[in-house]
Amino acid sequence: MLILRRKRFRFRRIIVILILLFLTIKIKNKFIDINNVFMNTRDKEININEEDINSKSAYLVEKDTGKVILDKNAHTIIYPASMTKIMTGILAIENISDLNEYIIMSDDIINFMTSEGASTTGIIGGEEVKVIDLIYGNLLPSGGDASIALARRVAGSEEEFVELMNSKARELGMDSTNFTNSSGLHNENQYSTVKDIYKLLNYSLKNEIFNNIIRTDRYYMEPTNFHPEGMTLESTLFKDLGHLENSSLIKGGKTGFTSKAGLCLASIGEKNGIEYILVTANGDVDEVNTPYNILDALFIYSNIE
Repeated sequence: MLILRRKRFRFRRIIVILILLFLTIKIKNKFIDINNVFMNTRDKEININEEDINSKSAYLVEKDTGKVILDKNAHTIIYPASMTKIMTGILAIENISDLNEYIIMSDDIINFMTSEGASTTGIIGGEEVKVIDLIYGNLLPSGGDASIALARRVAGSEEEFVELMNSKARELGMDSTNFTNSSGLHNENQYSTVKDIYKLLNYSLKNEIFNNIIRTDRYYMEPTNFHPEGMTLESTLFKDLGHLENSSLIKGGKTGFTSKAGLCLASIGEKNGIEYILVTANGDVDEVNTPYNILDALFIYSNIE
């Protein structure tokens, strides 16, 4: 009789164990299903094929969370062209205490930029301009003359300023980046990646002055000794952006171009109340100057779900 009771007890215990095991597996599977749904949702956050992006490299990140949404050749070496001026701008802001200080533009800077066929601000040699005007000139019309003038003011020479640029790059973890000049003029030894440029822009946007400048479409420069009526500086980005569909998706940024770098853009976009940072590089160039860098950005931002 005692043996029979023990067998019944063991049988009941086995049944209970089996039931508990079944319930555990069932619950676990439900959690797995929930995770799978979440992953599927994440995968659908941007619904595009990389082949539809003209730029050969692209990197899209949700600004506040740092979550990567798109990675197309983010670690491939690129030439940064005038995206370089982001570094020049933030270093000038951080290292010059009085942004209303006046600087005299040097003739040799203007002559050098002209000989290189590079973009300039319209400032004239011998003109007295404020530091803040030069920062706007560096970032909006992409004036290489402003870049070098700021570099000399900060470090005494462009060569010394480049050392600061590379030091800052290392500080920001831009491990695949090297600078040789402040303006983005082509040099085989001046290179980066779209991921590194993202790190630079993300850092710079935390500075209120930089953040305001990079989102500005036009800036009025006060009268000077050579421009008694002042001068208006216009953003290369917003100049091309205005007539394009969905232009309001882009809130600011810095364009870049050389024949070796292709069309580039480091931009801030907003979709459904959320801001993103997108860096694209090595976009195609055609005979009618189609702004593929900007079109890529609008295409990518518009397809964020």
